[in-house]
Amino acid sequence: MITDEERVDEAGKESFPASDSPSWTSGILPSHEEATAPRAMKVAALGEADVKARLEKLTGWTLRGGKLHREYLFGDFVEAFAFMTRCARMAERQGHHPEWFNVFNRVVVDLTTHDAGGISALDFALAIEMDGAALRTAEADPPAP
Repeated sequence: MITDEERVDEAGKESFPASDSPSWTSGILPSHEEATAPRAMKVAALGEADVKARLEKLTGWTLRGGKLHREYLFGDFVEAFAFMTRCARMAERQGHHPEWFNVFNRVVVDLTTHDAGGISALDFALAIEMDGAALRTAEADPPAP
């Protein structure tokens, strides 16, 4: 579980604490029980209707091959790599890691929970965090001239 102290990224900017999540995250983020459950317990895959309902609330994310899918474009390679670094730190703290691919300014992300055999609430939580990281990256790291 991520504590509020851990929600500050390397630039000192705070990601969304669970208590201060924007209203658009309602119905997307995991419940308190899902978010605080010890990872030793098996995480349950969401049902198709739940996945679709949560997906409708995310911008830019689609379903592809049974996984949440998104492609991010940045100004250059350095900006794309900064985004991946921010996300790697978040994913490590969460103990939940993306499948991703990077070429120059493009980062392709697929999210699924292998232990659950499908998409879980953890994938939606990481998707929201990644979207926030993309915004912070664009603000903090303008493209090189």
